[in-house]
Amino acid sequence: MSYDPGEQAAIHVHTTASSYDLRVVRDGAEPVIMLRLDDLPGQAHPTPADCYATGCGWPAALRIPVDEAGPRASTWSSPGSPTSTAAGTSVSTSSSSGRPGPSRGPR
Repeated sequence: MSYDPGEQAAIHVHTTASSYDLRVVRDGAEPVIMLRLDDLPGQAHPTPADCYATGCGWPAALRIPVDEAGPRASTWSSPGSPTSTAAGTSVSTSSSSGRPGPSRGPR
């Protein structure tokens, strides 16, 4: 998903873990960690059977502003981290413009 400067990235998380870590990475020839948040509180949410067509409807766990002075950013998110993997964690994103983002389920 790409974000324009001034937009907000809404992070929607479903997890059965009590906490999780989140990394926001600007992808490129050399990926750059733009934000690192550890030990965020986990919460499970119901997932509709037709989520593939209608979306999950999970509330935003957090919103991250995109720096107005920064470049357009293409980001991806991954549940867990090399030191802490939250089993049963799914992450999806949406922008403040309402565009849905990719959803990544458990690995």
